[in-house]
Amino acid sequence: MKAMEEMKDASPPKRKPKAKLRDTAPVRVKAFQISREEFIALPPDEIEKISMDIWKENGKWIDEQFAARQAKWLLVVGGRIVASYPDDESCPSEEALRQIERCEGRIAWMLGHEDEEMIEEGVAWSAISVRDAYPTLPVGVAHKDWGMEEIRQRALFYNADFDTGSPFVLLNYKELVAQNIAPMQPLSNMLRKSHLGRSYVTCRLPVALWVEDERGKKHRLEYPCDCVLNWERSPFCLVNPQRQALVGRPSLLEFPLTVELDGAQKQTKVKRVGRRRKKK
Repeated sequence: MKAMEEMKDASPPKRKPKAKLRDTAPVRVKAFQISREEFIALPPDEIEKISMDIWKENGKWIDEQFAARQAKWLLVVGGRIVASYPDDESCPSEEALRQIERCEGRIAWMLGHEDEEMIEEGVAWSAISVRDAYPTLPVGVAHKDWGMEEIRQRALFYNADFDTGSPFVLLNYKELVAQNIAPMQPLSNMLRKSHLGRSYVTCRLPVALWVEDERGKKHRLEYPCDCVLNWERSPFCLVNPQRQALVGRPSLLEFPLTVELDGAQKQTKVKRVGRRRKKK
């Protein structure tokens, strides 16, 4: 009851729609009926498939609901929209969602929509062709709570494509799950976005990122990254099929980094890392 009351308080005042809204999804996919416990027990590939099926089978209906309700997030339980929220701040807490799941016996899905898009990619530096290449930035990725010993043994290291046109840090969700960096659990904060004319689904999770400067000093940052489902079929592999990760502006603005891009040698140098400014 407490969770239901919290969810009710978090919900914005209902707007009177111009036409009758269909609260129930037209296609009742497995994701709407499965419990959290059943979902967690599935292999990673099946988890990703079930999560993607929500958008694949009900994408048009979901988009209509976002527009009609002027919402950024929809709370869907058992295939029915329970509440909608205009921004991140108004959403219920994770504990409230878990309580709803315990009462309903099914996953409480938070489906999100974000209008901010990346600047389209043009030419670039990880070998795309004989004459073209995509700028890269070496980064390490680990669980935000790991100590140095776990980081040395279990962290992932990417020569990530570096794109200052992107406002995101984009990683492969499946790889993070396999390395226990991201949780293998229902993705309660899924967002659908688009890039290069193709849609993709991501969940935003806090991970530890770090870079090493030219003196060998490692610099660490905890940052909410976009973990992309079905990475190999996402638009990020259209430009560079071998792409492992994509690092955008946050890597410069949050560390911040001083990076030198040498086009003649096709190399990236992290010359130094400035101290982060303390928040007032």
